[in-house]
Amino acid sequence: MKQLAEEKTHDRDYIRVRGMAFIAMLVCLATALSWFERFIPLSFTVPGIKLGLANLVVLAGIYLLPFRQALTLVMLKCVMTAWIFGSFVVFLYSLAGSLLSFAVMYLPARFFARMPVVAVSIAGGVSHNLGQLAVAAIILRNPVVFYYLPVLTVAGVVTGALIGVCVRAVLPELRRQGGFR
Repeated sequence: MKQLAEEKTHDRDYIRVRGMAFIAMLVCLATALSWFERFIPLSFTVPGIKLGLANLVVLAGIYLLPFRQALTLVMLKCVMTAWIFGSFVVFLYSLAGSLLSFAVMYLPARFFARMPVVAVSIAGGVSHNLGQLAVAAIILRNPVVFYYLPVLTVAGVVTGALIGVCVRAVLPELRRQGGFR
């Protein structure tokens, strides 16, 4: 009986450690993609527009991980990218956009299984920009930044669609390789 209890504890610990290692790997991948994205010159067209390559990892995480682990991934991605590449203000922008985007993507991804991955990603891209504009309006104490919303909405739709197509393509293989549902 004691041996069976020890085996169950060992199995639980193994699963927990494996999960933490997987989250750490995803955070590293998201951080590396954010670093790589810095070399893609999209800002010369419209300031502030990025592809959001790290969102490849976040969107896949939303589909593969339980809520708490997916939220941990988002939070750690914000902390790491702001710590390495930015500042506290960058962290605030990133956190606001990421948390709003996470909420907007997580709900339909989990509760409306028939909603296409690309549509979920587009909703996330647009809401990410909206969250960042809200923080900009608060920091600048001026709602005039929302005039930029139409441009950022188009950018969110385009980049969200690109990210969604990529995740949709790799999600079946990630599920198969990782033993996910």
